[in-house]
Amino acid sequence: MCDILLSIYIPTFRRKKELVQLLEKVKIELSFVEKNRVEVVVSDNDNDIDISRLISDYSYADKYYGNDFNLGAAANILLSRDRTSGRYIWVIGDDDLIVDGSIKRIIDTLDSDKCRDCAVLYLNRSIVKMDGVVIKDRRLDFIDNTVYDICDAYKVINEEFLTASSLILRRSYDSFYVDKYGLNYHCSPMCLAFDALVTGKVYCFKDPQVIYRDGDKSSWSLKWPKIHLLYRPYIMRQFEKRNCHPCVGLSYKIDKERAFMLVVLLMKLKKMPSYIELYSISQYISKISFYRFIVLSVFDFVLKKIHA
Repeated sequence: MCDILLSIYIPTFRRKKELVQLLEKVKIELSFVEKNRVEVVVSDNDNDIDISRLISDYSYADKYYGNDFNLGAAANILLSRDRTSGRYIWVIGDDDLIVDGSIKRIIDTLDSDKCRDCAVLYLNRSIVKMDGVVIKDRRLDFIDNTVYDICDAYKVINEEFLTASSLILRRSYDSFYVDKYGLNYHCSPMCLAFDALVTGKVYCFKDPQVIYRDGDKSSWSLKWPKIHLLYRPYIMRQFEKRNCHPCVGLSYKIDKERAFMLVVLLMKLKKMPSYIELYSISQYISKISFYRFIVLSVFDFVLKKIHA
């Protein structure tokens, strides 16, 4: 049986300075936990010989993978399951940091009875600019460390399931759509999280354990309409189709209001999804309630306005 409890997996691409800062911090924090309980794996989409040497010279990581070419962030994240051996996997962005004592707190929590039935740990995060100026001291407000089932977790955490660095996942090989929908970089963490959630609950840390450095948002700016209007609801729909939890229909109830608001906003921004995408959204959002006629009517009206 594998003795490694936690695998820290760091996908990286041309961020040497930020990566070294993270590895330095991880190395310090590992000095406070029992040896061989945690492994550190770096997967480099640039195959940088300098990074490889740094990791070797300073013992920053247990394993270094230099990919032959840039696989893209999503594929690099999905490789975490094949390149690690711990019971739990923590994917940390190369431009993020961890707070003092975070690894020890996580190990202690994973070892405790309160986390026995948990497949996911949600790590609250603070958000800072790249220069360290605090934007938000904690992303979500919890009264205390709490265990949620999938229904309550989705209500509370919601889109935070899209943030890789805030998720520690129990190893799962029961992939049902990761290979297809996980290949969108911003959706990969959610796909992996719901793979894990098939088998357990969510433990949420009240206090931030991760420092999220708010950097380049160009990729997110281009993709967020499709992510919120199409991919994220679709991922939830596929999860619900498996009938692996009694909260069937939950995502519809939560996402339909957001869908309406986003449609209005997207009209103003003139960044609408295609006709087929928008119509498919209206179809599966409308299936969940007696508002079917109203929902379809609103979307049909919007479509007519767009294509007038």
